[in-house]
Amino acid sequence: MDWTGRCIRDGKRGAIPAHIQPILQRLEIKQDNWIDGIQHYGNYFYKVVGIMRHLLEETERQGQKWFKGQTAARLLYQ
Repeated sequence: MDWTGRCIRDGKRGAIPAHIQPILQRLEIKQDNWIDGIQHYGNYFYKVVGIMRHLLEETERQGQKWFKGQTAARLLYQ
């Protein structure tokens, strides 16, 4: 998160450092879309963020039909 904040603050897209890549892989985040997802978080998601499986589980748990963010989840998460 620290690296992400500095990347956004400096206004530079940059490259993801090697030590960050394993973290994104464990979180099942597509590293090419990470910065965009953080910068536009409020436009992409509303109540729930994560991989599609988690969005669908939470949708069902809350008795909803859908949550904003399904398209973004497919783009951002593996």
